[in-house]
Amino acid sequence: MSIPSAVTNCHIEDNVIYSCDADGLNAGLNRGLVLKGNTFDLNTGDGVELSSGITTTSWTEIINNIFSNNTGYGINWSNAGRTAVQLAFEGLLMRGNNFYNNSSGKYNPSGLAVSENETTGNPTFTNATAFDHSIGTTLKAAGWPAGGTLYVGGFSTTYSYIDPGAAQRQEAASGPVGQQSM
Repeated sequence: MSIPSAVTNCHIEDNVIYSCDADGLNAGLNRGLVLKGNTFDLNTGDGVELSSGITTTSWTEIINNIFSNNTGYGINWSNAGRTAVQLAFEGLLMRGNNFYNNSSGKYNPSGLAVSENETTGNPTFTNATAFDHSIGTTLKAAGWPAGGTLYVGGFSTTYSYIDPGAAQRQEAASGPVGQQSM
């Protein structure tokens, strides 16, 4: 997938980008990127390469993604001169991402202090070769917010969990459909 520099304010959510013959996503855009709930697995380049000149007038959110088994980095800011400190001051928000077994490392530049609630566990995909990227128990409820839980509905006291990646883990049913315990 490629996003040219003329594009601004791009939102990419809930995709499995698997086994590409290059980077999973190469973005040259210079303003406004949201990557949320995606799985970047087994790409022959980086999971995501950001070659843009993102500045303080822009924002970048990278939340609840899985970057696994890529030949390059999980995420690579390839723009010459980008440092972890610059990215922290330029609107970068990274939360609840999983980085596993990327040949070059989690991200470039290394040392991104803005990466919160990060995990490095094996996603144990159900059957990636058959395109089933649902995760095993290693990453269960490891997404952001911390602990991966959110209220269901606006006024509920029931929690649901959030997994990183595009394919949420499916729990086995605990009883007949429609039956509630009191």
